[in-house]
Amino acid sequence: MIKHKLALSGIILFFITFLLMSCSKNNEIEIIIINENHKIFLNDIIIYKNYNVKIIDKESYWIIKDLNKEILLDFLAIVNLKLDIITDNIANANTTRTSYGGPFIRQYLKITQEDGMEILKDTQQNTRFVWDPTHPDSILTGEKKGLVEYPNVDVYIETLEQIEFARLKDVIIDCLKTKNIFVVY
Repeated sequence: MIKHKLALSGIILFFITFLLMSCSKNNEIEIIIINENHKIFLNDIIIYKNYNVKIIDKESYWIIKDLNKEILLDFLAIVNLKLDIITDNIANANTTRTSYGGPFIRQYLKITQEDGMEILKDTQQNTRFVWDPTHPDSILTGEKKGLVEYPNVDVYIETLEQIEFARLKDVIIDCLKTKNIFVVY
């Protein structure tokens, strides 16, 4: 219940501080970012890739200056990877049996300067157990007999993230189109 209240407050905060990004009309490309998740995500990419861009922190929003089409294309590729991972998580939210045994484990993209980009399994979140003794994957013995272990994927949270990063992708594509760069997606 607390998780859903946090998610609901996150939604409210998200819509209050609605994502506002834009491309500069002159020769340099700038992006204005209000969304906190996007700030963190893009900052991690900038540090990992060691891009020479300028970030101006205006407290409630950031301006990222000195972008070019190569950087935007990198942003786009990494956002697409993040969206693919989120989509995979949602698709496997009810997968109780995998080739490695047990339920599907939520995945996430980690970007650090030291390790680069990694797709990791979220072992911090617990899987959930549902009583269904007729399910083919129900536990047959012990204190958890009759329970089925389900993935640690919260479809609600994943869907919010999917919407959020789809918006980021759209803005990056719009910036590329504004600069007369043809984008196929």
